[in-house]
Amino acid sequence: MPTPALLLSLTCAVPPALHAPLDDQDAATPKAPRVRHEAPDLAEDLRVALPRLLGLMRAGIDVKEPHNSWTGQHGNESLFLGSYDWHSCIIAHFALLTHARVSGEEELAAFVLGRLGGPGLRKEVELLAERNTSRTITFPYDEAWFLMLLSELARHEGADQAAVHTARVAVESRLLEHLEESKFPDGFRDNPFCGFYRSWLFTLYLVQLAGPVTEGADGRVAALIEDRLEPQREAIEEISTSHDWDFLWMPAILALHDRRHARPSTYDPGPVGGLPEGVTISTVHQLGVFLSRVWPCAWDGARGDEAAMQRFEAATRALLAREDLWAEDFAACSHWMPQYLWLGYWFASGRP
Repeated sequence: MPTPALLLSLTCAVPPALHAPLDDQDAATPKAPRVRHEAPDLAEDLRVALPRLLGLMRAGIDVKEPHNSWTGQHGNESLFLGSYDWHSCIIAHFALLTHARVSGEEELAAFVLGRLGGPGLRKEVELLAERNTSRTITFPYDEAWFLMLLSELARHEGADQAAVHTARVAVESRLLEHLEESKFPDGFRDNPFCGFYRSWLFTLYLVQLAGPVTEGADGRVAALIEDRLEPQREAIEEISTSHDWDFLWMPAILALHDRRHARPSTYDPGPVGGLPEGVTISTVHQLGVFLSRVWPCAWDGARGDEAAMQRFEAATRALLAREDLWAEDFAACSHWMPQYLWLGYWFASGRP
């Protein structure tokens, strides 16, 4: 079995056709033949599934309808009008560009970079400046992922680095101000800690992963951790249930935060549970909880914890074997589940 560091490179020799967008006839609902995996380990599953995940993400970013996003009010001005919604489109660009860098796939890198030129990035920042975030349920989650994409773009010589840096400063500043001005716990209805778009903790985590670049940002982040996060640590660790709208398991996000800071953690994903017989747009978020529960296990596995890697593999393999839950319904699943499956592999590979 390949080492975790090689997981994202398993498709380096995959023919370019496997990454090509679907033709117009199939674009509205990307599909694939049902594949049932019987491989003895996750690495073998990846040889089968990873090209499929990449293909779905690449096809999805060109699917303009159906679309459910705040960008609809701006017509065709946004760079991210595919993948059903703005944030899923951004995560797809991030995943494809990261994979291209790690695997050395120049054609894929050129494809993504060609969509993200300097003028487009500048326009995207202008659109964000006009955005009413108080009326947008997907903020700050979506802009935090945009920051991650900008951070990845900063690693590519083919990107307009001046435009990338300007956009990065603008988005990072906006998110830091939000974190400082928002309450935490960030309760929604009877849920004291949001496991969905408005999550304060997940936004804080992504801001750190992206690597702050604004002056004084490190100190501001440290103050947020000390003054806002630490007093809530025990309450987050004791969470035992998720809500229907959650797609992130908050104890797992805290565990990832701790691992980034090399802080001892006793995180246990607990019983991950079985997969549903089927999902709809209103019930699909439970799959995000299912996967995010084992992201810390993937992180630990990348650092040599075989038992943790096995727990990650078991959950991932169970979902990979159910293509109906991640590839067969564009509006509910395939516009975002390939991204979340890929993120697990990214953690298991040490976040290269």
